[in-house]
Amino acid sequence: MALAAFVAGCSKPAPSGIPDAAIEAKVAVDAGLTALDAGPADAGPPLPLELPFAVVATRVDGGTEALTFVEGRAELDPARGFELTIPLVLKDYRVRLMDWSDQIVPSDEVATVADGGISYRIDLVQPLHTGRTYQLQIEAEFGPEILDAAGRTWDDVRVHLAVRGELEPAPGKAPKKPASKPARKPKTK
Repeated sequence: MALAAFVAGCSKPAPSGIPDAAIEAKVAVDAGLTALDAGPADAGPPLPLELPFAVVATRVDGGTEALTFVEGRAELDPARGFELTIPLVLKDYRVRLMDWSDQIVPSDEVATVADGGISYRIDLVQPLHTGRTYQLQIEAEFGPEILDAAGRTWDDVRVHLAVRGELEPAPGKAPKKPASKPARKPKTK
């Protein structure tokens, strides 16, 4: 009995290469899932839960930056890619990065399921533009809610990414020039 309690209290060593924020998110999820496994307190339907995730941005200079979200918003240096870590296996989900005009940002994406979670890599065709705000979305693809492998429901995620720096003009649009007025003809009397 004492051996079982000791083994249950031991945690697994952290997998190498996973950002600390992702490991902390997994620990929080594991603790929350243990509470969920205890059964419902009342007979009502389960409510969607807040989906845990961690995001690490790959900067234009090649470095990385773990993003910290405050009230659904993070500020970052210009980035050329992202690594999302979700410490759950999800069944019905999609990840999208939207620009300031609500258009999907072109990218190559790869999802890998390992260690009871998902690693989702986004490599952007072009780096994010400075001074602009983007929206990262994790949402249900086909159904009304995100589902995990155990059948639990999770809230959609919508977080804003504000890129540090001076505002760049929108791509494909020439900067506006002041309108020139046609020359007036002199009045004759």
